[in-house]
Amino acid sequence: MEKRHADEMLSKKSKHESIIMGNTAFDVYADIVECIGKGIPAIPVEIGKLRSIRILHLEWNRIRSIPVELWGLRTLVELALDNNDIDWIPEELGRLEKLETLELSFNTITLLPAGLGNLKALKLLDLHNNYLIELPTEIGNLKALKELDLRNNSLSSIPTEIGNLITLEKLDLGSNRITSVPKEIGNLRALELLSFSNNLLTLLPEEVGNLRTLKELYLDINKLESLPLEVGKLIALEGLYFQNNPMAFSSDLSQYAYGSLLGQPRPYVDCLLEKFLRGKLWSEQIHYLYPKATRKIIFTMLVITLVRKKGKINEESRLYKLPREILYVIICFLCSE
Repeated sequence: MEKRHADEMLSKKSKHESIIMGNTAFDVYADIVECIGKGIPAIPVEIGKLRSIRILHLEWNRIRSIPVELWGLRTLVELALDNNDIDWIPEELGRLEKLETLELSFNTITLLPAGLGNLKALKLLDLHNNYLIELPTEIGNLKALKELDLRNNSLSSIPTEIGNLITLEKLDLGSNRITSVPKEIGNLRALELLSFSNNLLTLLPEEVGNLRTLKELYLDINKLESLPLEVGKLIALEGLYFQNNPMAFSSDLSQYAYGSLLGQPRPYVDCLLEKFLRGKLWSEQIHYLYPKATRKIIFTMLVITLVRKKGKINEESRLYKLPREILYVIICFLCSE
């Protein structure tokens, strides 16, 4: 395989070549440059000469810092620096205005620069498994962001500016130390996945009910004692996980369900009913997620609501045509102790 130095490669990139920078061979595929798993301790300053590259992958090395020359690569759309020893990101990060993907997981970063907010084209930001203690308010400027992964850090709070990320589809804040969620979370109307697994939440804001496109909500391993009624407005929800919380749910669920029967706004149990009827909520899930006392209330309310919506259980109600799984769930409840 042919090897050339960086300054000789600028105008003559073949389909696959190698260039030597800092005594290390970097692989080049058109406008993609890679040096993965070679244990390099630093990014060579010659990287700054590759002015036309669009994708740079430097994962699985021993890089501790980023040279200023890298921030001159204004054509970069993807930068991957996962699994290194980086503990600090300079303000110059904001110069990469065309960047769409930034991957910095498995490093030792504690703080992010305000310059992050200049990355207006950014769509994916992956920072899981770092040591982040706070987020800059400028994170709210990332208006094109679709995926934000911040799990396994040391965050105790979320800036209210998170509500500005109106194109966000996935937000993972699992395994942090977060104690509360700002009401601005309800502004994320494009969100499909939201995870607060393994945090210190005691309360969920009612604005979470605005997330009408949400499909998965992870609230397991927290300190939640109840959920807001507005959770029942999550009509796209397919998975709700809140095991390992100190929830005293029995009286709450009963109240929510009867509120539904009395014509109040659609509450939590009504959402369960809808998923139940669509075949999205199986008996195994309910038995896993809920204690026995709560299961009895859920099933009772489901049966009552079915009768209320369909009339008497007879041929006219067409309940006999319900999917076998639904009938199985009802029979399991009726036969349980």
